Amino acid sequence: MSEFTRPMRILAGTAAGIAVFFAAACGSEEVPPRTEYCAFVPDLSISASSVTARASQLLSSFVLDQGCASVQVVPITSNSSGEACAVPAIDLLDLTAAPDNRAGIRAEIADEKIPLVVQQVAALNQCVMANGTNSATDVTGALRQAAKLANGDPVTVLVVSDLVHNVGLDMVTTALETDALRSDVATALQAQLPDMSGWSVTAAGVAAGTSALTPVQSDSVQAVWEAAVREKGASWHRTSV
Repeated sequence: MSEFTRPMRILAGTAAGIAVFFAAACGSEEVPPRTEYCAFVPDLSISASSVTARASQLLSSFVLDQGCASVQVVPITSNSSGEACAVPAIDLLDLTAAPDNRAGIRAEIADEKIPLVVQQVAALNQCVMANGTNSATDVTGALRQAAKLANGDPVTVLVVSDLVHNVGLDMVTTALETDALRSDVATALQAQLPDMSGWSVTAAGVAAGTSALTPVQSDSVQAVWEAAVREKGASWHRTSV
């Protein structure tokens, strides 16, 4: 795999630094009702990048602003849909702060719950390295696994990946120059995705600058994913790091 196409992963050694970023990214003071089943889907394949750590600081504000009741880490690996390395969901409702204490809720989630997610990512990283499933990426498989773990409920997802590598569908080597070509690839991508009715998907890492994708390549990848995800019933959102 060439250097510019390699996806990103969080190294266990970066966990402490990421926790500091999480605490700083608390978003607005409002805390919406926490009812959503949320999934954090980070790329844990072989290539290490500080970009993933930067993107991860979005998680604290994401779970608060999206009203997450829990957050399930689903790793992107070479065997995402059958990955043996797994962790339980983190409960974001089991708090000591009073329900009307918005500042207390935000602080407890940022200071106590998010570091637990960081620890899970570090443990998963070590596990996939030991199992040898960090050699490639299966982004669509991770979304299928998220759907399975949600037992049919809609999922609010934050995915950290450049999204270009999927089993049998590499969007770096696949031509995406025209609307017709992008439509064909989006159709192929849809076939690998689960039913996503009611889902909300936010992608961090797809923008140019988070990998060596050019702006044109990045926009093409974005267009393909947006078309595929919307066709499967989900909303699509893009954020930069």
